[in-house]
Amino acid sequence: MFSSLAPRVRSRSARREGALSGLASPGTVLLVALALALPSPALGQERDPASVTWIGNAESVSVSFNFDVLRDLGVELLDPRTTAVSVRPETDSLGFAARADQSLRFAATGGSFEGLTDGTVAFEGGFDLAFPDGSQVSLRGFALKALSGGRPFELLGTDGAGVFYLDFAHAWVRPELERLEMRNMDLRLSQASAERLGRPGLTGLAVGQVDFLARAPVPAGVEIGDGGCSVTGGDVDVALTALDDLSQMAREAGVRVALALSASVRNVGQATVEWYRAITPDGQVGAHPYLVMHIYRLKDGRFEQIGRSDVKHAFFAVNSGCGCPGGHLFYANCGDIYGTGSNSNRTHFGPRDEVNSVTGAWTSLGSHFDAVPVNDFRDHGGNSAHDSFEHRLVVAEPDLQDGSARFFAEAWYLAAGDINIFNSMGRREFEPKLEGSFWDFLFLDATMLSGAAIDAWPAAEGPGAASTDEPFNAAGGQGRLSIRVEPQPDGGFRYEIGLMNFDVNAGLDELRIPLPDDITVSDLTFFDGDDDPANDWTPVVAPTELRWQAGSGEEQGWGTLFSFGFYAESRPQAVTAQVGVVGASDLAVAGLAPSPAEIFSGDFEDGTTGGWSSASP
Repeated sequence: MFSSLAPRVRSRSARREGALSGLASPGTVLLVALALALPSPALGQERDPASVTWIGNAESVSVSFNFDVLRDLGVELLDPRTTAVSVRPETDSLGFAARADQSLRFAATGGSFEGLTDGTVAFEGGFDLAFPDGSQVSLRGFALKALSGGRPFELLGTDGAGVFYLDFAHAWVRPELERLEMRNMDLRLSQASAERLGRPGLTGLAVGQVDFLARAPVPAGVEIGDGGCSVTGGDVDVALTALDDLSQMAREAGVRVALALSASVRNVGQATVEWYRAITPDGQVGAHPYLVMHIYRLKDGRFEQIGRSDVKHAFFAVNSGCGCPGGHLFYANCGDIYGTGSNSNRTHFGPRDEVNSVTGAWTSLGSHFDAVPVNDFRDHGGNSAHDSFEHRLVVAEPDLQDGSARFFAEAWYLAAGDINIFNSMGRREFEPKLEGSFWDFLFLDATMLSGAAIDAWPAAEGPGAASTDEPFNAAGGQGRLSIRVEPQPDGGFRYEIGLMNFDVNAGLDELRIPLPDDITVSDLTFFDGDDDPANDWTPVVAPTELRWQAGSGEEQGWGTLFSFGFYAESRPQAVTAQVGVVGASDLAVAGLAPSPAEIFSGDFEDGTTGGWSSASP
């Protein structure tokens, strides 16, 4: 049965300030590790008095490094000696067997994992790490140490010093197999390792994933139960509750950067939500939510989506903080977590256009995962089947290298039937900083802000400025038309437009803005975030309207923002714009457009007419 500790990963801002509390010395790592089980007593939650101590006899650990990250850090893995078969499908994953009679203790109630108690587990085999300063750290015979007080592991090198810590674990007690599994853990740099790199701000950077297996017989007298949890009906409402980390996963210098966010969610609805795996033979297959991630830039009054991931298929609910067992059902009032390693692992990623954003429907047969032969069986996927950037959240590096811009990261969990998609979204503003070959991302918000990233686009300000934000519904989905108008030094006006398709599955294919017949527009812009001019929408300036049209295959898909702009000499007035929906009638949406030429003064918003005059001679 799965459970998970509310992760203590610090935002990069806290890391930069050295705010990893509990570090006894530079060589001792605080650790969060294994983001295990229910929040520990130190985090304000008392352990269930009925919990029982179990013994976990260690079997093996599997370590999968992100070699793109190691290379960018200048760290080299030397002479690995494996002693066990890795449980991970990655071809370069390393397996290590536990030494004989190595055990740890953990607390569980009715077979539901709560947290580690104590113990240190040493492993056969290992490897060395070479750092850019010429020093080496030995991890031959490395160990995982459970910290006291319900805290989880740190990973110790040969000399007993902390080299890494682990977090965002999916901890699963499987009584029927007498097994404890701790899966999908992020492997993160300790403070000592970050300081060895000369980059203390990178403390907590994820550099890989780890899985730990132990034999765990059911203690005598323990009755295995379900924690009193039952399947319930009612409204589906999955809320995003935290974005704790934004990290570089791969970099092509001067060209592009692959990123990943960690994400936490909570079932705040009444209904139990299905959370099954995508395709055989990965496990029990069925319906599940999806995660998408985005990066936005705000510059010169223009809001643009400069990066977006493909769809991550969620595969397991840890059900933390509620006493319910983890598994393929996400119970009401329970939480779930995924780290940056899981949220960048291409084993779980597929194209967006395979998913119906309104119904959540997806078909595994013939999907991205089901390559030739088409037989509804996984034969494609995983990091080794892709280059370092496919499917991931990718941003062009020059787009990040603009000190005058503001940047926002966004994540969204899409669950079938969700009654409120907007609490399933969240954003954090960040500052990107390139140091050497590695990007650091400093969160500027203290915590995640719920809602869509476009909510962060400020209203236009100043005399003659105007803003509108108009939601619309189409084909069962939702979108928004946002317009900002700013006066320019020459007396004209710059119109910036954002067309957001949240979940209109059919797609959008046209935007039409009415124009007076005596108005000239210029400096037309269009940005769809893919840096491919061949699929840009075509602008058309007609006598009574300005429109942008999509060609075949250029429709605006769900979860995307398209940005438009133009210049006009005339101040704004309220109008009705038209948004084209694929296969349906155009939508009338309130917006702003230039007013007739004879109206050239008087504030748009104050309703005065004293400054109006005729432009005719």
